[in-house]
Amino acid sequence: MQTDTTPSPSPSTAPRDLTDGTARLDTVRMYFCGSGYQDYVVDEVIDPVAGFSLDIDDGSYCAVDVKWDTPVFTDKNGSFRLKYDEATTSVSLDANEVGQTDFTPFTVTLGSFTGNDPFLGIVIDHTDVG
Repeated sequence: MQTDTTPSPSPSTAPRDLTDGTARLDTVRMYFCGSGYQDYVVDEVIDPVAGFSLDIDDGSYCAVDVKWDTPVFTDKNGSFRLKYDEATTSVSLDANEVGQTDFTPFTVTLGSFTGNDPFLGIVIDHTDVG
C-alpha cells in the first residue's frame, strides 16, 4: 500500500510527488469477494509514502479498509505538509485487485499545496516471496 498525489492506473508504478510521511496504522480489513472479511492487526508507525507490505491469507479480495490510530501526515521536501484525519480509509479493488482512493478531506498544515489530491493505493500481490 502506498500514498501519492499523482493518480495512476497502477498505484505500484505511480510517480513520487510526496517525499515522506507518518501515521500509526492500526488494522487492515480485507473483504473477500464472496462474503466475509479478515482483519490484520498492524499497530505500527509507517511511512505511507514509502509504502508497506502485509502478509495476508490467499483469496479473492474486492475491498480494503485501512484503520488509522493517528492522522496521516504527508510531506514534499518541506514545501508543504498535508494532514488526513479520517479514522478509516476504504478502497474498492478492481478485477486485478488494484485500487486507490483519495485522502479527502485533507488540510494543509505547512506551506502552500498545489497539485492533485493525495491518495492511498492498494495492490494485492499473489506471488510467494517466501
